[in-house]
Amino acid sequence: GGSVLATSVREMAVRLKQCVKRQPRTRDPAKVNNLMKRGTRGLYGGKIIQFGNRVSFSETKNRRTWKPNVQSKRFWSETYNRFLQFRMVAAVIKRVKALPHGIDDYLMRTPRLILRFPKAIKMQKNLLRIHTRRTDNLHPTETNPKGIPAYLPPAVFLARGPVGGPGGSQHVREAVEAAARAAAEPFSPPP
Repeated sequence: GGSVLATSVREMAVRLKQCVKRQPRTRDPAKVNNLMKRGTRGLYGGKIIQFGNRVSFSETKNRRTWKPNVQSKRFWSETYNRFLQFRMVAAVIKRVKALPHGIDDYLMRTPRLILRFPKAIKMQKNLLRIHTRRTDNLHPTETNPKGIPAYLPPAVFLARGPVGGPGGSQHVREAVEAAARAAAEPFSPPP
């Protein structure tokens, strides 16, 4: 029934992919190689323990550490239609809150090198599979509470680049505007 909108969503994804010139972000090899083992038990976003000095008034230096600010947090998943609970750092919580599709968007767009959490990687695979299936049967009335189309094709997520990447919010706005234009067109079922 929703093949007209599904086609326009697919066209939107192709156009987004063509207009976005993705430049691979170079990651600091030292940071990737020295990720702490605890990062595989939650969403740490590449955060690691930092080391430095505590400097007193007399400028005596004593070694100290800065550990990631890990919190236990649950977010509503539009795709799974339930809460997902993770241990995550405060920086990841901020990123998830800023994304239009929340935790679903974060899991689909974050590279596995940064995710590292086996549960999150498994969910990422499932989300990509679910979104691929649902975009074929998309109806224009399926939106989330913010009015954004509920199921965008995986190509749109991949075209936006990794979370926190350059121009991420601009691509989100363009995708939302294009989906809103497609939803505003009168819906006619295929003959």
